[in-house]
Amino acid sequence: VLIFVPDEEMGGFKGMIPLVKHPDFKALKPLLALDEGLATPGDEFNAYMGERGPWWVEVVAKGNPGHGSLFIKDTAAIKIHKVMSKFLAFREHQERELALKKEAT
Repeated sequence: VLIFVPDEEMGGFKGMIPLVKHPDFKALKPLLALDEGLATPGDEFNAYMGERGPWWVEVVAKGNPGHGSLFIKDTAAIKIHKVMSKFLAFREHQERELALKKEAT
């Protein structure tokens, strides 16, 4: 039995959750469930032993109040800019690593 459920991004509340709780589904005695995995540019389907999950980060910056006509030092905006630059640098590094792995295969 192959079942497609279109609500994974919404948490499964109107599709997969009621489905797996239904007696007919339980009677199937499923052995395996696969989601879409990671997106790939090709036709392959990658299976993983784990699951991705959200990793929420809250960044709070405190600093001197800024003003458009002055170059005030140590503002919250400058601090957030530094943090975002590090996040984006990490992302660029990961993209380069992925590209190198694709070239190697």
